[in-house]
Amino acid sequence: MIKFENVSFTYEDSDKKALEDISFEINKGELVLITGASGSGKSAIYKCINGLIPHIYDGELLGNIVIDDKNTKDCQNYELCKIIGSVSQNPRGQFFTDNTTSELAFTLENLGYEVKEIVEKIKNISNFFGISNILNKNVLEISGGEKQKISIACVSILDAKTLIFDEPSANLDYLGIELLKEIFLKLKKNGYTIVVVEHRIFYLKEIFDRLIHINNGKLIVNLDRKDALNYSAEDLRSLNPFDRELTDINRCSREEKILEINNLIFKDIIKDISFDVYKGEIVGLVGKNGVGKSTISKLISGIYNKTSGKISSKSLPFVLMQDVDYQLFSESVFSEFFLSKKDLTEDEVLEILKTINLYDKRNSHPFSLSGGEKQRLLMGICAKSDSDILILDEPTSGLDFNNMIIISDIIKNLAKDKAIILISHDYELLSRVVDRVIFLEDGRITEDFILQEKNQLTNIFQKIKGGKLNEN
Repeated sequence: MIKFENVSFTYEDSDKKALEDISFEINKGELVLITGASGSGKSAIYKCINGLIPHIYDGELLGNIVIDDKNTKDCQNYELCKIIGSVSQNPRGQFFTDNTTSELAFTLENLGYEVKEIVEKIKNISNFFGISNILNKNVLEISGGEKQKISIACVSILDAKTLIFDEPSANLDYLGIELLKEIFLKLKKNGYTIVVVEHRIFYLKEIFDRLIHINNGKLIVNLDRKDALNYSAEDLRSLNPFDRELTDINRCSREEKILEINNLIFKDIIKDISFDVYKGEIVGLVGKNGVGKSTISKLISGIYNKTSGKISSKSLPFVLMQDVDYQLFSESVFSEFFLSKKDLTEDEVLEILKTINLYDKRNSHPFSLSGGEKQRLLMGICAKSDSDILILDEPTSGLDFNNMIIISDIIKNLAKDKAIILISHDYELLSRVVDRVIFLEDGRITEDFILQEKNQLTNIFQKIKGGKLNEN
C-alpha cells in the first residue's frame, strides 16, 4: 500500500509549493493513473513515492509518505529500491552499461548478490517479461519498446512489487504502447501495484482502477474507474482520442516546391524513396519505430550522407530532434534563442517565451527543465528560424493537452510561409495539423495521400498497431 497523509512539498529556493496537502491511498494490486498538466505536481508525487524526495531533492517536506508500512523519511535509498521500482520517461537515462544482460545484473552486483543468484534472477525475470531474445544486446541498438522492457525488468529484478512509471509512453509508437499495455496487464495479474504518471492516457482506459488528477500542486479528484471514464478536464488528454474528427485545415496550393527527394537510398535502412514537399504543407511522416523516419530527417539535414539518390532544397532545414538534449547549449533559456539567430531582439524572445509558457523559466538553465519544457523551448527556437523547411521529430512527446494545443497552433502558423515535415506518433496532434500523410514501412513509402477524412488516419494507426483496418 502507498499512503500520502497531508503531504506538502516546496523545493529549495522556491516560494511556491509543488505539492499542497495531498492525501490518498493506493491499495495493493491496483493500477492507478496520476495525470494533470505540466508543472501540476505529478513529477513531485513520482519523486515522493520513489524516495527522491526527500533524499535527493532538497526542500521542505510536510506530512507522511508510507509504503508497505515504512515511512520514506526513515528509509535509506537502498532499502526503498527493494520495495519500489521506478522507471523514468527516458529509460536510456537509467542505463549504466551498454549491454542488456549486464544492465540486469548491475543492481544485484552492487548489492553483493552471489553470481549463482544473479544468473537465476536474470533467467527468471527474462522469462517473465519475454526478453530472452534481447539478452546480450547493445542497449543502444534495441528498439524503444525493448528499452522499456529492459528498464522495467531491471527495477523488478529485486522483487519489488510496487512499480511507478513516469510518462512511459512518451517515446513509443502505437505498437510499442500496445505492448506496454500488455506488460501492465501481466504485472497486474501477478499482483503488482502499478502507478503510472502520464499525459497520454487513452491506452490505459481498459486497465486502470483509479484516476488521480493533480493541478497546481493540489489533488482535484480521486476517482474510481467507473466515474473516471466519464470525467474530463480542459488540461487533460482524451481517453478517446480516435473519436475526434479532423480539424479543418487550410489546404496549400502546392505551387512552390521547397524540397525534392528522388530515389533516396541509405545503407539498408532507406530503400529508394521519392517525394516532394511544398510551401504551406504540413506533411505527417508516420510509421513504426525503426522504419527510418528519423533517418530521413538526418539525411535531409545533412547529418547523414546518403548512399545514393538526390535531395534538393532551397535551404538547410531546421530540425527539432527527438532527443532535445542534443540541441541545448546555452546557460539560460533566454540566451538559448540567440545561438541560432543572433539578430533577434529581447522583446521578440520574451514574447515567444510567453507563448510557449516558459516566461517564468527564462533565467533557468535549459537542462533544469522537464522533458516537455525542453520540447517547448526548442519549438519556440524553431518558430524563429529563417529556414524554408522545418523538420519536427516528435515535438509533443511528454506534453500535456494545453501545451500540445499551443504547439499545434505554432505549427499551423509557421506553415503559412514554410514547409513542415512532422514526425509523430501523436494522433491528437496529427489530426489537428497535417494535410498530407506519408506512411513508411521497412524503409519504403507505402502510402502518400492528402488527408481528407478521419478514417484515413485511424487506419494508418491500426496498421502501425498491426490490427484490422477501420472499414466505416
